[in-house]
Amino acid sequence: MFRHKPDRLRELRPTGLSRAADLRPVSGICPPSKLFPGSRSYDGLELRLTKGASQHWMAMASYTYSRLRGNYTGLTTTDVADGGGGRNSPNNSRSFDEPYFSFNANGTSSSGLLPTDRPNAFKGYTYYEMPWGKFGHKLNTDFGLFQVLYSGSPLTSYMDVGYSSPGAWPVDIVNRGKWVDVTQDPATGNITVGSPYTKRTPWYTQSDFNIQQNYKVTERNDLSFSVTFANLLNQRAVTSYGQQIDPNDSQSFLSPGGSFIASQGIMLTPRLRIACRA
Repeated sequence: MFRHKPDRLRELRPTGLSRAADLRPVSGICPPSKLFPGSRSYDGLELRLTKGASQHWMAMASYTYSRLRGNYTGLTTTDVADGGGGRNSPNNSRSFDEPYFSFNANGTSSSGLLPTDRPNAFKGYTYYEMPWGKFGHKLNTDFGLFQVLYSGSPLTSYMDVGYSSPGAWPVDIVNRGKWVDVTQDPATGNITVGSPYTKRTPWYTQSDFNIQQNYKVTERNDLSFSVTFANLLNQRAVTSYGQQIDPNDSQSFLSPGGSFIASQGIMLTPRLRIACRA
């Protein structure tokens, strides 16, 4: 946004005119056309081991190392600060509605790790086909096991700068994907701000199990019934924490009993899905 020394914001001062539009920077030029462009970059390396279908079974295991960074999460935003936990509808983001949404507290771009960055991902599945003895040419049962393990997603500390109309002006304190510990002395009221660091949610794990009964009706047609047990082991995962830092005079402050949710998460309970295919 600034032509010279973009590492810090310049102080604004009036030039003798009363209108806000006549405020100019102390030094340098800041034309509104020089904003940070939206960017998103993904790099990944995948290692995969596959066993083809033979002797009634098949399997696949993979590991992916990746990095997702930038200042734009995509058409469907995953920013917790936007819309009270992300916006599910496409093209509904407020990422660039205001210039300061793109800056951190030091006046530089807040670009960094995006909310869905999961650097380590393990995935695997295996299938076993069990024929029914002498009826194996007509009847068989498939058993499938699926497993995923994802490292946690990064958390970003932010503040709401809309004092006159709080709740809709989230600005990152440091870069995206950086967490800041903030504590207050109950006796003196002094606030201590720690050094920024990368903080992530716990690992996300889920196991699914599938059973499918197949019946060969004709040479070209099969009748199948399948049952899927999603989250078979009743594993639970925290997907996000409260990341907003604001005083109590904001309508979205981080305080017990306040309107801001201090932690967000999901509980994946086992569920059953039944399907029929002909």
